[in-house]
Amino acid sequence: PDRIFVEVTRSKGKKNDRKSSRKQALLNLYKGCTRDEKYLAEEIEGHSDQDFRAKKLYLYYRQKGRCMYSGEPIALEDLFNDNKYDIDHIYPRHFVKDDSIENNLVLVKAELNRDKTDEYPIKADIRKKCIGLWKSLHEGKFINDEKYHRLTRNTPFTDKDLSGFINRQLVETGQGTKAVAELLTQVFGGKANDRVIYVKAGNVSEIRKKIEFFKCRSLNDFHHAHDAYLNIVVGN
Repeated sequence: PDRIFVEVTRSKGKKNDRKSSRKQALLNLYKGCTRDEKYLAEEIEGHSDQDFRAKKLYLYYRQKGRCMYSGEPIALEDLFNDNKYDIDHIYPRHFVKDDSIENNLVLVKAELNRDKTDEYPIKADIRKKCIGLWKSLHEGKFINDEKYHRLTRNTPFTDKDLSGFINRQLVETGQGTKAVAELLTQVFGGKANDRVIYVKAGNVSEIRKKIEFFKCRSLNDFHHAHDAYLNIVVGN
């Protein structure tokens, strides 16, 4: 075979539990803001901790109520209208599945998100227009170093970057799985990183739900074949 696809399951203890309150984190950030921005802090006070489980609302206040790709104010009453505002992945999902709200997600106008597609780096005209906003948010600790770097970077992904995305998945791979993959590489030849493709089980599950390809273990064993097929789709 040209490629061998190996499913990687999440190790125990890897789940990222959110221990601190998003509301309190936002209020702490706004303590050092100007008088003109105090109204945003007052709005935050009016929301419950539960409200900030909505990523759009949390990002809205993290970005001081502005679109990350235009710098324009976002109309709070239209925030949850998906035809007007989207959550975008700075590093496109085509390259890596990174749903980190702190590192990789931004709130933007829907039309700008559609124009961006799977391009990286972010278009030069957007970077030029929004660099002032990004710097301000970075200096105020509203965005971290990693998100700022991803927004401002002006070079495409290198081969090293792309292999790094793959290697992250190897960290979550059990030793038994690695041993089997190495054995398959020895049997069929070639380099392990060329022939063996690691696929996260979570990504397969997400695709399964999206296309409504339901699993029913109690009826038959076909679900094993379905899983194998979906691992190939996701891996490719």
